[in-house]
Amino acid sequence: MKFKQLLTKSLLAAVCLLVGQSAWAQHYTTSFTSGTFTGGQQITSAGLLTVTMSATGQTWSAANGNQGNYGITVGPATLTESVPTAGTFIKIQPVKDLDFKLNTWAYNNMNYKLIDGAQPATIIVDERSRYNSTRNFGKLTAGKTYYIYTTESSVANGLKSIDVTSYENYTIHYKDGEGNTIKSDVVYAGLYGANVTASASDMESVEYNDKTYFYSSGNEEITLGTETNEITLVYATATPATITVKYWNNDEPAVEIKDATAIDTYVGATDITASGELLPTYINYEDNRYSYSSGNRVIATVTGDDVINLVYTAVPKYTCTVNAKAGETLLASPSATIYSGEDVTVYYQKAYSNASKWYFVDVNGSAPGYGVEFGSVTSNQSQDVTTYTLNNDVVYFAEAENLTIVGSWAANGNYLNWRSNGMSKRMAKKSYIYTSTIAPGVYDVTMWARNNRSAGTGTETLPIFLRDGDGNLTDLSVSFPGWARGGFEAAYTARIAIPDDGKDYSVAINNNTDYTSNLELDYVYLTKLPATVSKTISAAGWATYCSPYALDLSNATGLTDAYIVTGGSNGVLTKSSVKGGTVPANTGLLLKGNEGTATIPVVANSETNVANNILKGVTAETQIDPETGWVLMGSPKIGFYQNTNSFTVGANTAYILVSDLPVPQNQTADARASYLLFDDMTGISQVAGSEVKTNGVIYNLNGQRVSNPTKGIYIIDGVKVAIE
Repeated sequence: MKFKQLLTKSLLAAVCLLVGQSAWAQHYTTSFTSGTFTGGQQITSAGLLTVTMSATGQTWSAANGNQGNYGITVGPATLTESVPTAGTFIKIQPVKDLDFKLNTWAYNNMNYKLIDGAQPATIIVDERSRYNSTRNFGKLTAGKTYYIYTTESSVANGLKSIDVTSYENYTIHYKDGEGNTIKSDVVYAGLYGANVTASASDMESVEYNDKTYFYSSGNEEITLGTETNEITLVYATATPATITVKYWNNDEPAVEIKDATAIDTYVGATDITASGELLPTYINYEDNRYSYSSGNRVIATVTGDDVINLVYTAVPKYTCTVNAKAGETLLASPSATIYSGEDVTVYYQKAYSNASKWYFVDVNGSAPGYGVEFGSVTSNQSQDVTTYTLNNDVVYFAEAENLTIVGSWAANGNYLNWRSNGMSKRMAKKSYIYTSTIAPGVYDVTMWARNNRSAGTGTETLPIFLRDGDGNLTDLSVSFPGWARGGFEAAYTARIAIPDDGKDYSVAINNNTDYTSNLELDYVYLTKLPATVSKTISAAGWATYCSPYALDLSNATGLTDAYIVTGGSNGVLTKSSVKGGTVPANTGLLLKGNEGTATIPVVANSETNVANNILKGVTAETQIDPETGWVLMGSPKIGFYQNTNSFTVGANTAYILVSDLPVPQNQTADARASYLLFDDMTGISQVAGSEVKTNGVIYNLNGQRVSNPTKGIYIIDGVKVAIE
């Protein structure tokens, strides 16, 4: 590497943005925000340019530029072979090479053009501006003619000002001590009035006539336009010398940990220093990092070939670990190894599998990504994450990066790859992700997602499909809930059913919008619902029930009927049978059956309309205030009775609110308010199914003995019983 005396060339424009011409800066600005200009008027800045207003067109008045605040209106112009010849336009004739800026105000998105004056013209700038807009149109060449125009017209648009600064060329000469040229001149350009210097690359050693020349003196800095615009660098010959910089570790024995670097210099040169690129802060060697610690960095005076030895010390490495635990069971230990003083975030998953069970982390605000930050590490560190809960019903879990993505945009090569954002991944438009094969059954599909789309209105949804082994998709007509495009961040759950038809299905989540989408996924998991639910039917043959799942009552066993309650009159409930179909999750039901256990299949969803059902189902114990509800009781007769005291409604049962079913007007004040199940139940103590078990005789209401009772009311063992 050639030795460089580190001088820096600075190309700075120290110019003042003033109206008119400065005495030294060769900078000119003309404003069109006030006053009136006549057709054909010339505005001249001596030695820089002439600005000429076109002779035809509307009056050149700032009042035409949107109430006088935003300059003059330019346009429309009439073109001949793409050059303005009529209408309103401005002609620019630079005397020097100029840096040119145009400041406009356009309420209606005006399109301004800058062209040269050739025929046909070359469009240099064609830009649409709106509101205040300053554009650097680049360099205009001396001696050419340029035009500013637009073919559009609106009084709500204006040209506010033009701004120019001249360029100056300057030359660097290379001479020996006797004034002979030893290298070709180099020409640069800079803004008038700027201070410029010869750079280190301008001052490298020069090979000429088999001799090596090194820079020794010269006028290294000038101010453009106020001097001769020339820099002369004087070089001298000397005896070449090489300084070798070597990089060692401080181990025993020492090893060179970086290739040596040569500095070409000459005998007599002073203060040759290993700095900058020659003195890196760190050197990575094999599996370690080293930092500079000591060495003879400076050669005071070069007497011949010499060596600078730099010594580096190994930077300690430390491991930061997150211990994901379920109680005392260690589920995983993700870690990161970093160098001393660094920061690192160690990420861990949403869930871990252990012994065929899934353990889920409970961390507020942790998505996307679950991580522990370790800062300015100076030792091995670890942190336990112990807030794990067990979910026995989860059968599948995947972080976003483990999901497969497929999309119709594959041929375009756009947005198909997941984009990292912490532990989340971005999903393409018109694409879908899918899981591994899932066994038949009913499942809750849970997905954590974020939508960063902040603009627009309306909602977007993610429909769920089944994907068979051949890649065919079946729409389940189930979607994750719609979200506003204003942004969201949450976990969403949808319920689906996978049929048992011999095919291998996976679950696909489809982003079928037309947007490039800011949808990000963190994880997806499936929770399997039970295949059936059960309910105990007492000897009375009736029970209320509420399930958190949709139910298929048509295939239930142990039930003779199932009802919703739609109202009541004169102390008797109005019921509607739903035994022949399905009901949605959380539907309050009145079940009828034989004593024992009823078994009801679970389904994913139900479209049955139960909006008129006044049975209020609960899946957890619920406290109700006195005289606010009707609850099913078997005494003195089977029916729904108003609670006289505070009452706890059991989990997975149902009751009726008094506000939905008022107290019957035909009941006396001293009797406990009730609604019976049938209108012929006065005095009936029990309700039984068609199979009656008794140790005594059975009589009808006429006192006649009956051997095989049918539907009706009978006296059995001295008790009045209604047989369904």
